[in-house]
Amino acid sequence: MTKEDMQTLRILFGQGLTDNEIAEKMCYSPLTILFYRRELGLKRKRGGKRIVTEQVLAQMHELHDQGLSYERIANVLNISRYTVGDYLTGKVKV
Repeated sequence: MTKEDMQTLRILFGQGLTDNEIAEKMCYSPLTILFYRRELGLKRKRGGKRIVTEQVLAQMHELHDQGLSYERIANVLNISRYTVGDYLTGKVKV
């Protein structure tokens, strides 16, 4: 990863994007993003509620329609399986 890429990683992380979202935008694997994020000392806050956008909700529905479990959807989107369940069952609205 170049210095420019590391700066882009810092910026996207600062905007609140998940590792998966950053990986997609930067054309790296999520594990590569995780590695460099940790190398840069960028830590995720634990226990906070992530705001689910309409785009993320649409991704949830698409993955669910493909037959993925809540847990697998959560892993793909880098969010809690409970969050996935809450949104897909309609307990929580966008």
